[in-house]
Amino acid sequence: MKINMTKFYKATICTFLFLGVLIILWSLVFVIIYIDEKLEAGVVLGASFVVGVAIASFPFLLNYRQLFYVYVGENGSTSYTLLGRKLCQVDYNQDVFYIFFNVKFLYACPVKFIAISNTPITYKENQTSYLKRFYGSYNRKQVIVLPYDNRVKPFLNLDDWFKLQ
Repeated sequence: MKINMTKFYKATICTFLFLGVLIILWSLVFVIIYIDEKLEAGVVLGASFVVGVAIASFPFLLNYRQLFYVYVGENGSTSYTLLGRKLCQVDYNQDVFYIFFNVKFLYACPVKFIAISNTPITYKENQTSYLKRFYGSYNRKQVIVLPYDNRVKPFLNLDDWFKLQ
């Protein structure tokens, strides 16, 4: 089963893409209506294109560590970047360590996540602010993070694994 972690950032990504395209289109309309000089039109369009692309790419640059997908199977899980590069593989036939934690996304209820690894995981939950210390700073080459929901539960044999505090 494939779990795409970008779904948690879909609204942000769509909003910034829309804003970037809107800036480029409005500047194109502005150039067509108000500017007669080709040099000035080129400068305005070039600048608006740079600004539009920068705004559209902002959520990808800000959240690049969390934009990945995970394949969950009966014998293990594997995480990949959006471009398909393998990040981590957890083999369920070896010792598996796991920990639960919650992440509060902007304007949403907290989501329960599970982090799994074949090596022990260290984690201190920060309950006093929106900083997601573990969620943003874990080693992606050793730990797989995925939402803990009804789709994932049948694949995870938590009774045979080691829960960390």
